[in-house]
Amino acid sequence: MRPLPSLTAIRAFETAARRGSFSLAASELGVTPAAVSLQVKSLEAELGRRLFLRQGNRILLTDAGRAIYPRLASAFKDLAEAVGPVDQARGRLVISVLPMLGPWVAARLAGHDGALEIRLADDPVSLIKGAADLRVTYGGHLYPDHRVMALGVDQMLPLGLPGTTEPRLLPPESFIHMDWGPGYGSLPGWTEWFAAHSLPAPDPGLGWRVNDPVLALALLRAGRGIALLPQNVMGNTDVSVLGRKLLLPMPNVVVMLQARAQNRKIAQIVTLLGAEIPQSPYISLPAT
Repeated sequence: MRPLPSLTAIRAFETAARRGSFSLAASELGVTPAAVSLQVKSLEAELGRRLFLRQGNRILLTDAGRAIYPRLASAFKDLAEAVGPVDQARGRLVISVLPMLGPWVAARLAGHDGALEIRLADDPVSLIKGAADLRVTYGGHLYPDHRVMALGVDQMLPLGLPGTTEPRLLPPESFIHMDWGPGYGSLPGWTEWFAAHSLPAPDPGLGWRVNDPVLALALLRAGRGIALLPQNVMGNTDVSVLGRKLLLPMPNVVVMLQARAQNRKIAQIVTLLGAEIPQSPYISLPAT
């Protein structure tokens, strides 16, 4: 039996052919474009066939490349179904979630029959290195070469205990302020909410300040103030909406590797989350 060529070289060829670019293939594989090119050249030398025509930054499959690519693509699809980054010891899909979306994701997937693992983590998360099978987060701008699907645009709600007066009548120390972290600047806070009403904002130096919406809800229920939080965080709670809502500028999204888009288990989770795998690899996201 003739020895097989290097599996690494075959993988580099299949990814480059599917993505149409050494750079995009490198991003998916977690290596440099030069490394992908070197692996392809090694495969070409071993097969004695030229697999790509290189035209500047573009690559085109030759006749020899077109002859072997479909079967390799099918083989890697079957391999991804069989193994992939799924937790083999427990048979679980691993879903990485932005902390503020954790309760919403858990509620949406609670009816799933299979075993899942949900991990809370800040962006970015390396799906390429196998950190998770799926990523659920706010906006997809940190995952440019992945498949990104919108889960809908959330809205910020001013929340308080039942019977709480409207925010504009409350003293400055009554407001719970959210610190979403240094990587987020588009999530509106009390300053933006009051600006939408053409009113002066409360002093952010007064009142409580937290970096997790669950903490804000706990303080709210304890009667320590009112909070402006995404609707998906609210859930089925005993708090009241105190006024006008503000739409978030970017959607919540689910992210996956391009090579995992046809995995049936992943497709089921994506459907439960409220998105469908589109024909196009990407969605159009608002500019940040």
